[in-house]
Amino acid sequence: GSVLAATLGIVAWLLSRSLKPLDQLVDQIGEVDPQELGFRFQLPEAPSELEPVISRLNGLLDRLQETFQRERVFASNVAHELRTPLAGLLSTLEVTLLKTREADDYVQSLNTCKSICDDTQRLVETLLDLARLESGNLKLQRTQHSLNECIELYWQLYNDLAESRELS
Repeated sequence: GSVLAATLGIVAWLLSRSLKPLDQLVDQIGEVDPQELGFRFQLPEAPSELEPVISRLNGLLDRLQETFQRERVFASNVAHELRTPLAGLLSTLEVTLLKTREADDYVQSLNTCKSICDDTQRLVETLLDLARLESGNLKLQRTQHSLNECIELYWQLYNDLAESRELS
């Protein structure tokens, strides 16, 4: 009985000693701050069995940090891209409201505002398409286009402006 008790005591001590690095890793995981992903796991006395786990966790934190950085840059770019047309829309409306105008001037201002809204809507739809692509809810369909036809189409859009500036 005493040999069994001693054996159980030794086994319990060995288990707790063997699991100590795992407990330290659990404690470090609990200390990860979602706002500061620069933290990396370090267990200098970890057994070789835990080294791949620690390496994978650190790799995961690297990828998370990169992803959050890209998300911050993306959000900043989207805010900038939306701020520009909104500023144009607001300034057009403010200038239009400064004084009484002829009906044609109001129509022209409204057309400008509509154009800005159309551009903004295309931007938002593009962002939604990107989100759908990312989530797998939108499939790309490849088609062939003639470069000459594309150039001709876009040249027609700017032809009047080019001619007014004597460009060819």
